[in-house]
Order: sequence, then C-alpha cells, then structure tokens
Amino acid sequence: MPRTLSQLAKELHALLENAGEKPPYILVGHSFGKGSVLVYNKLYPDEVAGMVLAEGGPIKLKLPASILAPAKADLRRRQRDRTYASALYFFGISRFLARKDIEGVDEPTDDQEWAYHAIQPKFIRATTSEVEEQFAGDSESELADAPTLGDKPLVVLIAGKGMWGLPLISEDWVDLRKNWVDGQIQLAQHFSTKGKWQIVSDSTHAIPDERPDAITAAVRDVYAGAVR
Repeated sequence: MPRTLSQLAKELHALLENAGEKPPYILVGHSFGKGSVLVYNKLYPDEVAGMVLAEGGPIKLKLPASILAPAKADLRRRQRDRTYASALYFFGISRFLARKDIEGVDEPTDDQEWAYHAIQPKFIRATTSEVEEQFAGDSESELADAPTLGDKPLVVLIAGKGMWGLPLISEDWVDLRKNWVDGQIQLAQHFSTKGKWQIVSDSTHAIPDERPDAITAAVRDVYAGAVR
C-alpha cells in the first residue's frame, strides 16, 4: 500500500523474476492494466520488447461531471466497505454466504476462483486503494512522464460495442465514447513508431473474455515486429 502504478509494476517485475522468466517481455495490459505496463516500461525499459493494450483508454481521460459523480460515489462506497465488508470477510461470514459458489465443485471454475479471491479482506483493501489512486493519487503524474515505446511494436485493441458495453444514454456518454476511442487511436499513433490500432467490432470492454483470439493475434503481431 498504496496501490500505485509503480508499486504494481514493481510487483509484476518481482513476479516475473521469481518465476524464472527471462526478459525482454511482450506486456499485455487490459483496462486498468494499461497503466501498470506503461509504468513498467518506464521503470524497466530494457526488459520490454513490445506491448499490447486492450481497452486501456487514453493516457489522460477527463470524465464529465454527470459521470464523475457516480464514480466518486462508488469510491465512497468502497471506502465505507473497506471497514465493514472486511469484518464480514475476516470472520468468515462472507465465505459462509458464498459457500455454494466456492465449495463442493468437482472442477474449479473461473467464477469459483474469483469468488474465493474476492471474499478475502486484502482484496477490498487493495481494490479500494487502486481506485483511490485513480482519483486522488499520483496515477496521472506517473503516466504523464511515461516514456514512449520508441520503435518497440505496439498494438491497441478497441472495443466496438458501445461504452464498456453500456448504452450511450446521454450526450456526455456519446462524447466520452468518442474521446475514449480517439484517445486510444492517438496513443497507437504517437506512443510507438510501430504502433497499430484495431476496432474489435464484436466485443465489449471485456476483450480478453469475449475475443481472446484478438489478444493472441495481437501478441503474435507484436512478436513478429519485435524479432525483426
């Protein structure tokens, strides 16, 4: 704590090192993970061969007031739950209530593993800290001075289905969607001399779940550009 982008990048570095993986790496960042891999490139540039960014959004995204208000309300809820929900998790109440989801399954499922992970006290502390960093921390400044990839290949994948799969219910949402897409195209064009972008027309924000083949193809594309 706090869960800054630099902290996340350093933990990723330790994970790869302890796993015996040898750089350079092709890093893939989806959504919030965009910031982590961009800061990783800032801290360890010699270890990065290329990058895939899927639905990470622009480097800087300004939310309109109508959308910022519920986002901040969600943060306040998380901060409140950090105390109360952690107590439920700690004393096993949440595990008891979720027992059908996390126990008695012959073969583990993604939902089962997610449920087991999400009822741990450290989960809500970590996720709340990450959201706090987005609103009141140094995330923006950490990304503001992030170096470009230079001639390292980059592929940016953009979801074609609405705004995170949500209906565009107001002019603010329409404008946000436009800025979201335009910002990612600009990122692809200016963040690498070998940058490419692609609209994944049949996917919402959850590209890794809905179109994992698009992620795989992008990684192969980056690999081909990195080894030339």
